[in-house]
Amino acid sequence: MGRSIVLGMQGGASDSSDYLPNYNTTTWSTGKHFAGYGSAVGGLNGAPFSLNNRTLFEQFFKPWRSLAAVGIRGVMPSHNAVLDVPMHLNKWAINDVLRNEFGFGSGMTVSDCNDIGSSINFGVASNMSQIVGWAMKAGLDADLQCGYSEQTASYLQWIPSAINDGFATLADLQVLAGHYLTQKFAAGLFDAPYTDPAWVDRLNTPASRTLAYEAATQGIVLLQNENKILPLSFGDKIQKVALIGPMMTCGSGRNGTANCFAREAMLGSYTLDSGYIEVDTIPEALSQRFPSLTLSTTEGASPDNYNTSGIAQAVINAQNADVAIVAVGDSLTSCGEWLDRDSLDLPGAQLQLLEALAATNTPIVLVLINGRAASFGPGNVLLTKMAAVVEAYRPGEMGAAAIVDIVSGAVNPSGKLASQWAQHVGQLGGGAQPWLARKVAKWLANGRSVPDPTDGRMYDPYISTNFSSLPLFRFGHGLSYTTFTYSSLTITGAQPVNSLPGGGVFSGRGGQGYKDAINTVFFTAHVNICNTGTVDGVEVVQVYSQDPRGMFSTPIVSYWKRLIGYGRISLSAGSCGTLDVNVVADDIALYDDMMTLRIVPGTYLITAGGRSDQDFLAQNVTVVA
Repeated sequence: MGRSIVLGMQGGASDSSDYLPNYNTTTWSTGKHFAGYGSAVGGLNGAPFSLNNRTLFEQFFKPWRSLAAVGIRGVMPSHNAVLDVPMHLNKWAINDVLRNEFGFGSGMTVSDCNDIGSSINFGVASNMSQIVGWAMKAGLDADLQCGYSEQTASYLQWIPSAINDGFATLADLQVLAGHYLTQKFAAGLFDAPYTDPAWVDRLNTPASRTLAYEAATQGIVLLQNENKILPLSFGDKIQKVALIGPMMTCGSGRNGTANCFAREAMLGSYTLDSGYIEVDTIPEALSQRFPSLTLSTTEGASPDNYNTSGIAQAVINAQNADVAIVAVGDSLTSCGEWLDRDSLDLPGAQLQLLEALAATNTPIVLVLINGRAASFGPGNVLLTKMAAVVEAYRPGEMGAAAIVDIVSGAVNPSGKLASQWAQHVGQLGGGAQPWLARKVAKWLANGRSVPDPTDGRMYDPYISTNFSSLPLFRFGHGLSYTTFTYSSLTITGAQPVNSLPGGGVFSGRGGQGYKDAINTVFFTAHVNICNTGTVDGVEVVQVYSQDPRGMFSTPIVSYWKRLIGYGRISLSAGSCGTLDVNVVADDIALYDDMMTLRIVPGTYLITAGGRSDQDFLAQNVTVVA
């Protein structure tokens, strides 16, 4: 995904020291945050990242080597410390690994807000002169300042002192300036320093809104559909619809201020929303699609306070309707940067709202518009009382139209979860979450583990809990209004390791090694699949690997399984087809016991299916040296 974003923004693959392919129509992209930012201790923004070197390289550095290989131009380090070194001062990570090994080269690094000066708070130095010297030697090119003080304006204030005190040299400064100027030239800023005003006319065009709609419909995930209540037959069996929840309306904020939760939730944070672009609410989109419906709309409860006074009216509306569509989730004050929470339960009084609505006889279609996975109170019992659950995440400006078309059946849902959902916050980091976990042994020997009936891995239970030890929703999960049957899997193209570029060894060869890794198709998985239902649909086929046993000379623990490829196939009702999923070397390679990224000889169990625990097709692939 990261590669696609960079290639799209920058107009194709390029070298970080060259001009962009066409700076009149493209821009250079900046990736953030490098690296390990998403797994800080306690889930707290800026907290340390406790991990080992292998996990850092195999999981958290992997996107960065891939982005560097296609020529990303900018990188922003993370707030936190990784392997006990603040990332903004980390010469090994920025210069040695990212620039030299991964091939980022002359790309430009920029600090996050005041993070160079803030690094003194780690206690690694006694003065700002040394902090700035370390940042310069680490290859940190630009100091992003947010407000001015001697500490925040670290480069502006302290570069002369860092050089005079011997913590950095003029040559170090020249290197940073070289990176900075290289990217300005690459972006054409010296050739065409001013933006073409005509670009403004390209914002919010019909084509861009169509693309936004397509992105929203593909990204929405149908999590639950009891008794196949969805799609809803609006105008036929269903005439009266209760639209309930804070994400339906512009409701009351936590301090009595007006917040348009419906708009905020669709867009999410960091959108710089000026109100210029039209963003429909679900009631607006539903009335446009089905003008004859009788709609009632009420907020019911807020994600930002515990006021339950609106729940009674929501219950009345639900009782008087054929179906209730309930939109809940996260506001911009309950989910975003520096808004870390100690619970995954829906915030505010939203769970009380759902509990009250579940007590009615009206079917509840729950729509989640949020920025994180959710849980639903003790044992997640409340979830079982919902007739259907739709996860929209932050669906963007056309999100309301996409949600309406999903629940009405105009669009058959095809989205799949890109993360494994925990049962509750205490399960985070445990066996059931995250999905990419290594095998366990002692739990099995002690007879404690709960076997996943289809996935094959084992989950260790807590001794006193109302929750299952299995995941709430598994990685790759997502329902459809049709059914798909997987019939066969064949593998072609697997080559001897020595026939690959670099003999199948990718690290240790600088940036070229990683370019070879992403450009080399190691094998192709051919998956035959049929749409055995009654409506047209799209399936996201997922290909997994279970790696060879005993493949290293030291006893390194294996992963349960890894996602190594996926693709979309569109099938009309009753038809069959074959999807070819290319598995590139970068996605099957592993770091060996000497921390060298390479294709490891051995027998791989390759599986394919529509979900991580429903990959029923299997083929062994033996890779020879």
